[in-house]
Amino acid sequence: MAWVAGNNFEAPFKLYAGLKIICPEGTMRLHTSNYQGLANLLGWKDIKAVRRNLKRLVDEKWISLNNKTGYYYLSGFDQLRRIYELNSRFAIRIKANDLDNIKALEGGAIYIRLHKNLRWKIKSGQLVQNKRSTFSGCPTSIDVSEYFLTMHSRKLPVSANGVSKFYPGISPSKAHRIKHQAVAKGYIKTFSREINTGYDQFWLPEYRKTFRNCFVKGGKIYVRECDMIEPKVGLYKRPKLKRY
Repeated sequence: MAWVAGNNFEAPFKLYAGLKIICPEGTMRLHTSNYQGLANLLGWKDIKAVRRNLKRLVDEKWISLNNKTGYYYLSGFDQLRRIYELNSRFAIRIKANDLDNIKALEGGAIYIRLHKNLRWKIKSGQLVQNKRSTFSGCPTSIDVSEYFLTMHSRKLPVSANGVSKFYPGISPSKAHRIKHQAVAKGYIKTFSREINTGYDQFWLPEYRKTFRNCFVKGGKIYVRECDMIEPKVGLYKRPKLKRY
C-alpha cells in the first residue's frame, strides 16, 4: 500500500482490487459490456475511467493480456512483491466494502504498519531511552517514562512526518490526509496529546522559536505533540518469497 500511495496509483489499484474480488482465480475475459458494471462497482461515473486504469495496470504489469484469446491475467500479490522488491510480508485484507475509499485503506495499512514497527522496537529495546528521544518523526520530545507505559499499550505516537520519512514518496500533507480518512473509515483511532509546559503565556514568542505546535490555554503554554495511533484492524503476514 505504501508503493500505491507513493506513486499515486490508487485508481488503478482500486480496479485491480475489484477484479481480484470478482475473479479470485485471476483469469478473465473483459468485454465492453462488463465495463459499465465495473464502473458502477467502483463508484466511477463512466467506462472511460475503467479503460484508462486498465491500461495503466497492463503498462505496469499488474495485469497481462493475451491478444489471441482475449484473456486478462491478474498478477498475484507475491508476484508484485518480486517485481517491486518488496521485502515486507505484512498485508491488509481487502473486502468489497473497502473499495469505496482506497485512500482510507492505504492510510490504515501504512499507519498500522509503522505502529507495529515502533512497538517491536520498543519491546526489543532498540530505541534509545532518553528525554529527547523521538518516535517516528514526532516533532517534540517523549519522556523516558512513556517507553515503559507504551510497552503494554496499543496507543503509540506515529506522525505524518514520520510516515513521510519512512516512505519518502509520500508527502507529509498526503500522510496527514490519508490518516484522517483511515480514522473516518474506522481502520485506526487517534488520540491527541497536549503537554502543559507550566510556562506563562508571556514566554510564547520564545517557545515558538523551538516548537511550532504550541498554543495558550488557561494562561499557560501547551505543546501539541503528534497523535497517538491505535489500530482497529489487524495485519497478517504473507509467506516468505521463494528464491529461484
